[in-house]
Amino acid sequence: RGFQPLWSPKGDELLYSVYSDDNDYKPTLWLVGAQGDNIGTNRRPLGLDTWANKCSFGQGSLYCAVPVSLERGAGMFPSVGNTTQDVLYRIDPLTGNKELVQTDTTYSMTNLSVSADGNYVYFIDSSTGQLRKLKVR
Repeated sequence: RGFQPLWSPKGDELLYSVYSDDNDYKPTLWLVGAQGDNIGTNRRPLGLDTWANKCSFGQGSLYCAVPVSLERGAGMFPSVGNTTQDVLYRIDPLTGNKELVQTDTTYSMTNLSVSADGNYVYFIDSSTGQLRKLKVR
C-alpha cells in the first residue's frame, strides 16, 4: 500500500516506497529493474524507512532523507514526512550499500536534488522553508 515511485535518471530502475503490516505500516524503500526485459528483476529492499519522494538520484548514487524516528502507521500519512527530523543516506543503487552522510545538525528535508557534479544535495528545510545544501563528496 501507499506506492510512491521515483524513476532513475536513465529510466532503467524504479525506486519506490510502500507500507504494510510487516513493517508497522512505515514506508519502506525498494529498488527494482524497470526497463525492457529487466522489468521487475533484481527487486530488493534497501532497509530504510522513508518515502521515495524524500530521495534523489545523482552521479551514480541515490540520496535519501530518512526520518530519525517514525511512529507505527506513518506510511498511511505521507504528510508526516514533511515535518520529521531527517538524516541523509547515500546509497549505491547497484549494490544497495548505504552510508550515513554525517551532518552537524538534522533538518526536515523535502524536495531533494543532487548537484550536476554530485558534490552537493540541495533540499528545502520544511521547518524553516529555507533552501539548504549539504556537501556529500
